[in-house]
Amino acid sequence: MEAATRVFVEGVQVGQPLFRTPGIVVHQGSDESGCPVAVIVLQALTTEEQRASFENIVRYSALSGIGIREQQEHLILATPEPTGTFRHLPWAAWALPERLAQFARVAQIVSRFHDAGVPLGTLTPDHIVVDEDLEPFILAPRLGPRSGDYVAPETAAARQIDVTSDIFTLGRLLHFVISGEDPVREHGALPKVEQLLTFPAGLVRIVRKATCQEPRARYASVEDLLRDIEIYGRHTEVGVGHPEVEETNLGGLSNAPTGPDPNVNKTPEPTAKEPDYAAMGDLHAEGRQLGRRIFHGFLLAALLAAGIPLAVNFIRASGNLEPLEIQAVTELSDHLASASFSDDFPPVLFAQVGPSWEELAPEARQAEAERLLDALWSDYGVRDGYLHRGGALVVQYWDKEIVVVR
Repeated sequence: MEAATRVFVEGVQVGQPLFRTPGIVVHQGSDESGCPVAVIVLQALTTEEQRASFENIVRYSALSGIGIREQQEHLILATPEPTGTFRHLPWAAWALPERLAQFARVAQIVSRFHDAGVPLGTLTPDHIVVDEDLEPFILAPRLGPRSGDYVAPETAAARQIDVTSDIFTLGRLLHFVISGEDPVREHGALPKVEQLLTFPAGLVRIVRKATCQEPRARYASVEDLLRDIEIYGRHTEVGVGHPEVEETNLGGLSNAPTGPDPNVNKTPEPTAKEPDYAAMGDLHAEGRQLGRRIFHGFLLAALLAAGIPLAVNFIRASGNLEPLEIQAVTELSDHLASASFSDDFPPVLFAQVGPSWEELAPEARQAEAERLLDALWSDYGVRDGYLHRGGALVVQYWDKEIVVVR
């Protein structure tokens, strides 16, 4: 069963495995009527503890937010169907508020368990599952590892799991959400969190407090942690500093500015508003649109990697392309030979550059790519796009970020 793909088990089609923990494997799948489901399998050779974890999936389903369709001795069918794990999400393509909102969703699930008197245990990006709307869900408590970079020291040393050990693992998860990288283990009582020093000082201080070696030095509750995240821009009021660490990014940007920020130490304008992550927690409609954009992004990347003609296959999978009139193309850039937009919203650009592109110096190509994106955004609302020279990708736009390949 562990390696099963597209086979039938008692009328259930079992697909790709997405999530594994000792004794338990979670697959994508569909039931007899073709409805997508999570197929959760207890393997044949398991310990009593692993069997108890399997049974906890049903016991705590109301807290975890999953629906149980069917339960058998070694099989659970549940909804929603998993489409990936937390690690699979395109963190680098999301602005910082979007990343923090996704973290807040996970933290709110943990808080629900705490309200019921149930600590969750270690969470890693590989132990949180997401559905097609990018809504995270956690299968059950105590499914995570007991060693590794996300595990609280007291859990690794004495298998102690409680609210403060959950705060530690949430702090490590927040580190991943902010940077897109797994945190490294620190051995001091007060972590320096040097991996994050180019990120906003308030968030660094929050991660530091959540991941202190001593449990009593951490946040007392998930609510306290989220409350600090809501006001992380007021960095001196949140988390905890480190006497040996200089705080350089005192604003709210993902990276430290290259020069002094004239707004630091300035009284905030009365209209300034901190992000409301509680309100951002319910983003189903927006998530569906974002999920489609992410799917298209992954699709495009896969087609590029495979060397497949991009526009034709994108049409088959996504919809139609509308070509621009040649006059509109030349108005955008003298270096474009043709251009088309997808019928998505916002549209995706597919364009061919002419021979003159090859004559541009690297600095001039970068400048032209930036000027073209400004025009595309202003005139057509384009954030994403691909410029080709023949079959070779020369420029990629993703969420208004620019990569000049050649």
